[in-house]
Amino acid sequence: MSSGEPAADAVTVLMNEVARLTAVEQRLRAENDNLIEARRSWEESLEHYTELFEVAPLPTLTVDSYGFVRQANAAAVALLGTSVMGSALRSQVQAQDRRRFLDLMREATRLPDVDATSELTLQRADGRLVRTHMSARCLLTGPASTMVTVRDLTESDRIAEEHRRLRATAQEARAATEARDKFIAMLSHELRTPLTPVMAAVSAALHRDDAGPAVKKTFAMIARNIEAERRLIDDLLDTSRIVHGKLRVDRVPVDVHRVARDALAGMMPEIARKGLKLSVELSAERCWISGDPGRIRQVFWNLLQNAVKFSSDGGGLGLHSWNRDGVVAIEVRDTGSGIAPDVLSRLFAPFQQGQVDPATVSSRSGLGLGLSICRGILELHGGEIHASSPGPGRGARFVVDLPSIEAPRHQAEPDAAIGLDGAVARTQGERHILLVEDDEDTAETLADLLRSEGFQISVATSIASALRQDVGKVDLVLSDIGLGDGSGLDLMRRLRAKKDVPGIVLSGYATEADILASRQAGFSAHLVKPISIDNLVAAIHRTQAPVVGTA
Repeated sequence: MSSGEPAADAVTVLMNEVARLTAVEQRLRAENDNLIEARRSWEESLEHYTELFEVAPLPTLTVDSYGFVRQANAAAVALLGTSVMGSALRSQVQAQDRRRFLDLMREATRLPDVDATSELTLQRADGRLVRTHMSARCLLTGPASTMVTVRDLTESDRIAEEHRRLRATAQEARAATEARDKFIAMLSHELRTPLTPVMAAVSAALHRDDAGPAVKKTFAMIARNIEAERRLIDDLLDTSRIVHGKLRVDRVPVDVHRVARDALAGMMPEIARKGLKLSVELSAERCWISGDPGRIRQVFWNLLQNAVKFSSDGGGLGLHSWNRDGVVAIEVRDTGSGIAPDVLSRLFAPFQQGQVDPATVSSRSGLGLGLSICRGILELHGGEIHASSPGPGRGARFVVDLPSIEAPRHQAEPDAAIGLDGAVARTQGERHILLVEDDEDTAETLADLLRSEGFQISVATSIASALRQDVGKVDLVLSDIGLGDGSGLDLMRRLRAKKDVPGIVLSGYATEADILASRQAGFSAHLVKPISIDNLVAAIHRTQAPVVGTA
């Protein structure tokens, strides 16, 4: 080997070492750059975390392993005061809650990355005590090992208390509403009961052949006023039903022209008395609707009554109809006192009066419920009502819109025994009626009237006396609900256990619940006091079999 070979090997070794050192240096520089970048990212993250920590809406603190506060954001300082920094957090906790606080912190340390929670009472910076929801989570080992968040429950407690108050208020309102409805039902009963014998006596006088025109005119006036009183009571009940969504409508095909004429016929005596010029033009070709004839008649009766009531003697009254856009429109127009513009907007609200001049309003102008009831009834039928008036002293116009339907193929004929005024032919067989009524005046008067109509009548003034009757000979039970020794509903159930006998309720109670209860007890019809003898006899004739579902 020549002397130059060792030198060449040394150079090679040296060059390899230099290359290795260069590679190591490059790797170290890369790692250094990575560390610098990592530190920069860490510092940015720390800065971002610090910013988030500081602006967090909830009071947030970091606590070391000894329980001392190392950091507190602005919300925490606002809640607990600047002195919280460096203090033992447990010192902010009320003495009775400190054991639970220590348990909370131990729980957070025992279960890393899991929130431990508890409700604790702290002392605020202003010295007030506040109930809080505290959450603790162990983040890492070191000086600041646990993060604690505090939620002030003052607002939550206030909201919860407000909810409790509102619930209590709602319960009180429901109780007050129920009490009001019961009061109205009881008032209805108490007002109707004394009117019943009066109406019966008036009906008897009107049918007497020996009564002179002057006497009949007087009794007709009494009958009109009793009917007006009954309608006022009905309006109170109907308003309550509409408000609570309990107004029932039984839909059948209805000729709206016939119903309007029926309502008009009932107003003819008053129209004649005031000398009103009447214009009737019911020219709508499509005049059938799907509706409850009794309720639709009530709408037109209310509208016509208002038109007559607020018209001066010798004024004008119109009833017209036409078709448009799939509806039948019926107009009631008068030339009376008119409606002020500011009244039109609230005209259909309960207890509102449309009369513009209080000096011209009759003392019997009503409760202001009629138009509200009209709107409620029409809405249940998918209809509308609109009012307009040129102004005070220039009359008013009401237009009812109801969806029209095709006329039925087989139209029901009017009941031959019943006219527009409810008059009934005086031909009936020897039906035996058990009349159960604890009001002596009503029982005596009704018994005499029904005997004059050709019925056999047995009178009972209590449940006990009714049960002593031979029910096998009874064809129909006519009973009040409120009896001195119990309910007419119980009586009907007990009688029907002996014989499948039909029954009619004659009562001052007229709510939907009352009507439903009477049907469930087995009564075929529910008649509301006061009732004329004509309508009572008509109902008796319609009640030929038990539970036919008429009311």
